[in-house]
Amino acid sequence: MHVGEFWLEQPRWDATPCIANTAERALWECLKGKAPLSTTGEVTFPGWHSLAVIREAVSSQFDRLGELSWCVKDGPVAALALSGRGFHGQRARTWHALPGNLHLSALMPLGMPLASVAPTLMMLPAVAVAETLQQLAPECSPGIKWVNDVLLASAKVAGVLTATTVEHTSARLVRFGIGLNIVAAPDLIPTPFVPRVTSIRQQGLEITAAQLVPALLSRLQIGIERLLAGNTQAIMTAYQRYLFGIGKRVRLVDESCDTLTTATPIVAEGILAGVNPDLTLRLTGYPTSVGRGRLAFVEPE
Repeated sequence: MHVGEFWLEQPRWDATPCIANTAERALWECLKGKAPLSTTGEVTFPGWHSLAVIREAVSSQFDRLGELSWCVKDGPVAALALSGRGFHGQRARTWHALPGNLHLSALMPLGMPLASVAPTLMMLPAVAVAETLQQLAPECSPGIKWVNDVLLASAKVAGVLTATTVEHTSARLVRFGIGLNIVAAPDLIPTPFVPRVTSIRQQGLEITAAQLVPALLSRLQIGIERLLAGNTQAIMTAYQRYLFGIGKRVRLVDESCDTLTTATPIVAEGILAGVNPDLTLRLTGYPTSVGRGRLAFVEPE
C-alpha cells in the first residue's frame, strides 16, 4: 500500500516528495492540498491500495474521489484530510472541518446490482463508525440516528455519506465519506435535527486518529466483502442494533426544512419502532413505513 503523508501522532511535513508512478501522481493532483505528497513509512492496511493524507484540502475529498474511477484498478483508495474547506454532509449541508478531527473518504470497486445493495450501502459507513468506536472504547455506547448520523451520549459525533457510480443497473463503484469529531465539536446553533454535538475527547474517550483510520478502513473493507459474498444481513442487523431512539416519538419533515414550526409540513409522526431492511422506518401510530424526511425527536407535551 502506498501512503502519502500518513499521520500518526507527529505529522512530518519535511519528508522528501516521493510519487511512485504516473497513476499516483494523477491521484495526488486531483486530491492535492497545500502539502506535497511524501512517504513517511510503510503502513499496511490489508485490501487497500493507496491512502493520500492531506494537510489542508482545498475542496471536498469525497467529491474529488468521484472523479477518479480509474484509480481503483489496483484496489480501493482513500483520502484523509487533516483540515480543509468545502466539506459537506447530506444534501450539501456544510460540514465544519476542524483541525484534529477526522475527515476520511474512500472509493471502492463493487460491481453489484444497485437495487439489491443500495439500502445496505447507506447503512455501511454508519455501522463502520459505530462498530469502530465500540471496538476502540468498549465502555461507550454509540448510536445511529436515522439516517446517517452517529451519536455518543445522544449527541452527534459523526456524519457519513454514500454515493455510487452506476452503469446500467449496476453499482460499479461506491464512495464513502466519514466526518468524525475527535478533538473538538464545532460551535453550531442547535436545531431540532441536530440539537447537540460532541467529540470523542469531550466524552472522555482515549481514541486517536492513528487508531481510527486503520480500524475504519478495515470495517469498510469487511462490509464490502460481506456484500460481495451476498451477506447483507450482518450489516442490516448491526444498523438495527445501533438505531437510536426506539420508543421515542419522532417527527419527519421535508428534507429542505432546517427548523420546526407550526407551519412546517409533516411527512410522518409516531413512535419509533424500528428500521426495515430497505432503510425505511416503522412508526407505531403511523400506517405505513417511512423512507424520506429529516428526523427530529419530539418531547412529550
